Amino acid sequence: MLNSVLQRRLGDLGLFVVAMSGGFVIFEPAPYELLMVGLMGVFFLSGLKINRTSLPLLLLMTLFSLGGVMGMFQLQNPASSYVYIAVTFFLGVTAWFFALVVAQDPYRLRIIMLGTIIGAILTALLGIAGYFNAIPGSEMFLRFGRAKGAFQDPNVLAPFLILPTAWLWHGVLTRSASMSVLRIAGLGILLLGILLAFSRGGWGLLIFSLGGVYVLAFLHNGAAAFRLRLLVIAGLAGMGLVAALIIALQIPAIADLFSSRAQLVQEYDGGNLGRFERHGLGFILALDHPLGIGRSEFAKLYTEDPHNIWLKCLMVYGWLGFASFLVVTALTIQKGFSLLFLDRPWTAYLQVCWVVFVGHIIMAWVIDIDHWRHVFMLFGLLWGMFALEAVHHHKQRKSHALFA
Repeated sequence: MLNSVLQRRLGDLGLFVVAMSGGFVIFEPAPYELLMVGLMGVFFLSGLKINRTSLPLLLLMTLFSLGGVMGMFQLQNPASSYVYIAVTFFLGVTAWFFALVVAQDPYRLRIIMLGTIIGAILTALLGIAGYFNAIPGSEMFLRFGRAKGAFQDPNVLAPFLILPTAWLWHGVLTRSASMSVLRIAGLGILLLGILLAFSRGGWGLLIFSLGGVYVLAFLHNGAAAFRLRLLVIAGLAGMGLVAALIIALQIPAIADLFSSRAQLVQEYDGGNLGRFERHGLGFILALDHPLGIGRSEFAKLYTEDPHNIWLKCLMVYGWLGFASFLVVTALTIQKGFSLLFLDRPWTAYLQVCWVVFVGHIIMAWVIDIDHWRHVFMLFGLLWGMFALEAVHHHKQRKSHALFA
């Protein structure tokens, strides 16, 4: 009995560390991958249960990677993409793994979220320190004058920070005031990190996610006192955000870069062979290449990567990869939507993860997300909760049959 308790606690600690390491992806394979390999080995050797509900996720992620393998062999030098496609497959397996561990114990949602929050705050602090040159060598946490934290790109840092930001925001909206100071402090750090990343996609995702979480909380609880509380919080948060922006924009460097990045369409979006024109040319090209053209080939043809997950799927993973990713995404959105307002112990996690996931899929029209660890984690968390709901439904049916 003691061994099983110790084993469980060590497994939970491993989940926490892996979730936290997701904020540190400067190179590939990242520490996240190395830690995850060990953690999955321990869990599977310890008898991690496989459930039927999560099998479609594994199947579709495998087909997605298989499309990448076929696309890889369209290259003159397939070996150049071995590691890339291997990472894609591994991330698909991690999504399935997260689904399994959550289905086995919903308490792990809390552990994973806490680890993600800590990792996000640490990497945001690195980005903030880099922007203000607060520590020696902090310029390594910047790119083009924008905070990137322990990521390769500011456009990945900002979206990574959204899930923990949305969860803390949900806590401010719905939980007691006992932890509000800590939640607000964490929110302040994460919001500043998102601001200093100067990522238009990150800013849009932030607005969508915080707004979506707010609307779901408002609709889910019809009590007049609770809704009045939400209105008051929204007013105070709005005034606080405006005040913080006014203060931040007094710093000339922030004001100049903010003004530049706040434009909805940049020159490289709408100009000749800009992002949007490349998208159109790429979709036409995909009609003649059902197996794709291989990684990096699109950039050789049109100077830049696709910056559109659907075009990226067609170019790198072919029609098979495109169809697989489309189906798994559509299923995740549909299944999550059908469960948003059920009264379950995990409903809050479902609502926040679903909103942030949908926001990422919308943003993915202008950015590639096929190697974003936190997106695959979101897939896994959501499918884990789908499995929890399937078990709950099965128990209800058995109970009704027993007393019928």
